[in-house]
Amino acid sequence: MNRAEPIVRRELLLGCSACLALAAVAGCKGSTPSSCNDTSKLSPEDINSRNALGYVDTTTEPGKVCLKCQQYVPAASADQCAGCKVLKGPIHPNGYCRVYVAT
Repeated sequence: MNRAEPIVRRELLLGCSACLALAAVAGCKGSTPSSCNDTSKLSPEDINSRNALGYVDTTTEPGKVCLKCQQYVPAASADQCAGCKVLKGPIHPNGYCRVYVAT
């Protein structure tokens, strides 16, 4: 391989950095859904229940996440929102609400 101009070290480093960044993004994509707060298909009563029980997508209680709750109903794939035996609507695996029961 004969190039007219040699590869400059800066170009090589920038190219490698870009490849690493893309690989990191591709590896993380699909691990969990970004948000499970779409309540557009729920009735006002169901939305009120979620609010009353303090559902959040990201737990505020250390060690208590929906994924480790007895009420949790797993999703078909890791990049989809899950369900709950008590709350209606989409549930994030890292979420939390007051009906949490450890498995």
